[in-house]
Amino acid sequence: MKIEEVKQEYEKEIFKKANVVGVGIGYKFRAKEKTDEKSIICLVERKVDKEELKKRDLIPKTIKEFKTDVMQVGKLRAFLIDRTARHRPCPMGTSGGHYFITAGTNGELLRDKREGKICIGTNNHVGANSNNAQIGDPYLQPGPIDGGTNPNDVIGNLLRFVPIKFTFDLSTCSVARFWGGIYNVFARLFSRRTMLR
Repeated sequence: MKIEEVKQEYEKEIFKKANVVGVGIGYKFRAKEKTDEKSIICLVERKVDKEELKKRDLIPKTIKEFKTDVMQVGKLRAFLIDRTARHRPCPMGTSGGHYFITAGTNGELLRDKREGKICIGTNNHVGANSNNAQIGDPYLQPGPIDGGTNPNDVIGNLLRFVPIKFTFDLSTCSVARFWGGIYNVFARLFSRRTMLR
């Protein structure tokens, strides 16, 4: 059995134990040194002596053939900032995106292998306006619908993107074509590049 399968099978049981706030897979630590031994990690709010716990709340040393490791992580809290507000520096998980969209989520920080720059990784529809962007286009935080403006809230420029390959046919529904046409007239009036097909 793989460690992932064992973790999944016993996860609910582990979560029932007092003090457990998370379960994962990682490398076991011994004397504060990481080993190369994979283990089932049991995250606890606070490590306590075995004597303080009821027998049912003790984490076993092994589950099936895999060792466990108990790690103290403290009290877990949800993201406690306003995700739609302007932040400098910009934390991931907040509002952002191409200057011509509404808003999306700033995904993760990445180091570009070609140029060595730190970049924000996100989805094409967020960073590249669903293939309608140009390399160098402004990237805002927060996104426009959350108050971000160009140039005041530019935190970077589009470096590159992987194009979306759309595989759908145009709508044959006459009602959708009618309302889509009306929407597109207004979109052109307001200089929007997003159109319905």
